[in-house]
Amino acid sequence: GRLKTALPPAGSGRRIWRELDVTLHFGTLVSKPEEDVFAGANAFAVKADDGGWEICQFENAELLEGGDWRLTGLLRGQAGSEPQALAGAGVDARFVLLNTAVTQVEFSVNARGLVFDWQAGPENDLPDTETFTTQTLSMSARGLLPLSPVHLRAAWEGGDIRLSWIRRTREGGDSWEGEVPLSEYDERYRVTIYDGESSVRTVETTTSDYPYAAADILADFGSSDPGVTITFAVAQISDAVGEGMEASASPVIAH
Repeated sequence: GRLKTALPPAGSGRRIWRELDVTLHFGTLVSKPEEDVFAGANAFAVKADDGGWEICQFENAELLEGGDWRLTGLLRGQAGSEPQALAGAGVDARFVLLNTAVTQVEFSVNARGLVFDWQAGPENDLPDTETFTTQTLSMSARGLLPLSPVHLRAAWEGGDIRLSWIRRTREGGDSWEGEVPLSEYDERYRVTIYDGESSVRTVETTTSDYPYAAADILADFGSSDPGVTITFAVAQISDAVGEGMEASASPVIAH
């Protein structure tokens, strides 16, 4: 289908009760209980303004008089699509319900970076007819990229500043008991520290924190005090597919 109303930029991990109207080419939408939505029901993909796909979920679906659907109780930026949630989607953006009819083609990680021609068309037509369309896509192994860390924080420790964050995982992360599984061969992060919009330091660390030493702060900022807040970004690194999705923040430096 297509969006009848825009999906403005928003953060992930929060319920949004604004209305989203959708026109479907065919099919229906069904409301689900809250617990089913939190378990993954009623997922859909929207083509975001940045060209990527945002994964969302809805709780309530209402059929309008003109045949359109009104969705409420949205969960935005699911399945690692936070950047697309922040980009938003305009009117007429593509809408795809992620039900059992949508399947994922299995590829070896060795296909990463390879280019394939994809064809789609009616089941009973031949691929060389005008009813088929062709698109060239490069395999990115996006589904293997580590999710962006969350809860970026900064705190003074003497003259140093300790930057910290919480790791996420794509598998086995629903338990509330203890830290989530690593899901990687080893634990590594790339941390980038900024002065305004300019990066002043990039480092790698094997723990979910980084002690930003007083001498480095002085070298990077020309002062032992970078200000009330500090801007930094962090991404987990996968041994199979490299740097994952980045999170950035400008937290107030706690004392």
